[in-house]
Amino acid sequence: MIRRVAMLAASLALAVSSYGRVNIPPWVREAIPATIPAEKDADAIVLLDDTVVSVQPNRSLVMRFRRVVKILNNDGRGYGVAQAWIDHDTTLRTMHAWSIDANGGEYEVRERDAIETTPTDFELYTDARLKVLTIPASNPGSIVAYEIVLTDFPYLPQVQWQFQEDAPVLVARFDLQMPVGWTYQTHWMNHEPVEPSGTTWTLRSIPSLTDEPRRPSAAAIAGRIGFQLLAPGAKALTWSDIGKWFSGLATPRATPTPQLQA
Repeated sequence: MIRRVAMLAASLALAVSSYGRVNIPPWVREAIPATIPAEKDADAIVLLDDTVVSVQPNRSLVMRFRRVVKILNNDGRGYGVAQAWIDHDTTLRTMHAWSIDANGGEYEVRERDAIETTPTDFELYTDARLKVLTIPASNPGSIVAYEIVLTDFPYLPQVQWQFQEDAPVLVARFDLQMPVGWTYQTHWMNHEPVEPSGTTWTLRSIPSLTDEPRRPSAAAIAGRIGFQLLAPGAKALTWSDIGKWFSGLATPRATPTPQLQA
């Protein structure tokens, strides 16, 4: 076991040092406040969660995710991992991560250091894959950060942004960029609406979700906002529209044919 740990540490050190000088991006350093507030019972604190969604003329989405986290204890080491889900509709463009340990040491890893695996263990076949990038020096007192850029072609022109999570968040930001003539509608869930600056929403000092036995999933109780993206001339979908669409598919198939009636 000791030999295995030593070999893993050596290979990780080689991977990190092979890039030469580490270049921590300015946005990572800018996200680190002079004084990080104390958070009782928190395993980590998210210093920055920054999402940019750019709608393309062909209706695909280019999504950039940036994240900076301070790890507070051993239970928070799970935040030292960057993950990207990809499938036939979603492709990974870039994946990059950095860390600054408690002593000021700086580290850097890239997509070529990631492993690719299946995201499920219960499906017979799926084309979904998971890219996992382990960030070095993800220990208590360390700052970890990553940037992921994806291209997605969603089935419906909709986007959801969840800004509340199990860890407190200092700054959460969402920027929506659209071609000329496009509009959007928003739907807030578990949070009072916040007015944007242009098409950028910024929230600060977001409390963590309460941890309690048999709690619903974070997706059900976390603060989030849904965006419906509307191309020129398009109208927003309603539940009535969805019901009519489904009825048009289901009703003819449920009508007995003359042969069946006979």
